[in-house]
Amino acid sequence: MRQQTLLALSMCVLGMNSALAEGFIEHKQHQHGQAQLNIAIEKNEIEVEFLSPAMNLLGFEYKPSSTEDKRQFVKTLTTLRKGEELFLLKSCQLKESDIHSTLIETAHVDDHSSHKRDVSEHDHDSAHKDNHSDFSVHYHFHCPDGVPDRVQTDLFMEFSGLESVAVTVLGEKQIRSTLNRKKNVINLL
Repeated sequence: MRQQTLLALSMCVLGMNSALAEGFIEHKQHQHGQAQLNIAIEKNEIEVEFLSPAMNLLGFEYKPSSTEDKRQFVKTLTTLRKGEELFLLKSCQLKESDIHSTLIETAHVDDHSSHKRDVSEHDHDSAHKDNHSDFSVHYHFHCPDGVPDRVQTDLFMEFSGLESVAVTVLGEKQIRSTLNRKKNVINLL
């Protein structure tokens, strides 16, 4: 339901402003170091959509197989679930978070698979080179005292592979900005 609100609001604004439309299309490009952050504000509700190549968050884009890869995968999922720590919104509570990635679906299917097939080292390396995996994370915040005028993000502190994040804020105003390690505050109002 919340994702539908974000989508509906996004589509409404996009229809009115083609410059913003380009920003939303950008996230479909898979560029290491870059990510997309879409924020929709409606009354006391904030919807956040974070889109990133897996490389930025994990340091790899293939199904985790080694002990170290699996440890990093679990650590990344745990960090992504803590939206209230990634996005510091005064007096707002995280109500919902959803994480989607083909890596999650692949890991889940393989955990329940009753058969395994042998993969040669060459096939394994080829799969790593050809595979581009992404993360799509949705957060819903409720702000009973009203939406704060800004939000600080700790995305760069948590994920060393991030270099820049293109931000689009949709609310009373439409705001576009780019975040980096030195600029991690987003104006919302």
